[in-house]
Amino acid sequence: MSDPSDDRTRRRPVTGPMRPQPGRHRPAVAPRGTGVLGAAASALALVFAFAFAAAPARADPPGTSCPASPVVVRGADDEDARAICDGARDALGFLIGLGLLAPGRIDVSVAARMPERYHPEAAGVYDPFTATVHLRDYAAFARFGAWLGQPIDRAMYRSIAAHEVAHAIASANFATPRPPVLAREYVGYVTQFATMAPAFRERALALHPQTACTPPDEATELTYEMDPMRFGVGAWRHWTALPDAPAFLWTVLRGEALCGP
Repeated sequence: MSDPSDDRTRRRPVTGPMRPQPGRHRPAVAPRGTGVLGAAASALALVFAFAFAAAPARADPPGTSCPASPVVVRGADDEDARAICDGARDALGFLIGLGLLAPGRIDVSVAARMPERYHPEAAGVYDPFTATVHLRDYAAFARFGAWLGQPIDRAMYRSIAAHEVAHAIASANFATPRPPVLAREYVGYVTQFATMAPAFRERALALHPQTACTPPDEATELTYEMDPMRFGVGAWRHWTALPDAPAFLWTVLRGEALCGP
């Protein structure tokens, strides 16, 4: 996720996984499964009812309210809205399961183009100043042709939604109002990989067989921008190797770690 206050957003990538990588012939991204949420909708509604952080009341914008969720999708057709709601549900289930609180509402704005201030090739971004996730519609995203080394499909689109909604949730839980880029992206990528269909995840990881998480004293915003997916793969491998991953997540949220102990 890029910082909307930073003018460099016009010329640098916005949220790693949301941007295709021109010049690399990779069959694009692949299927995402149902994610970590296997509970019935009624159970989710109960969990979310207790997990949502308080938020000032405001009029609901026109759009689709995702079932048992604080997510409202605007500007999407029914099929896109379903994929986005599914990805949002995956992200909510994963992060709430780790003890995070969800915002009272998460707005998702869908359009053929990103707002002008963001990178023209971005597929998605979370703006913390407006508390809004911006996503391309699926038809516009599909024109990229390939992403994550696999052909673009709606499962991939759902994965992007999960990543961006994870940013929205994390934003409400960081101890600082402006957490480092690497901290934000660590949470986004871990959530995305955790909620991918296993076959999709394995194919994505196979594209970076030697990648390990860069120690925090070596990782920089520049190295992340040079290869966002490499960072994401490293973050996931780091996460799965931790003896107590949930505890580490809270050190990231408190600003005590970025991508390593």
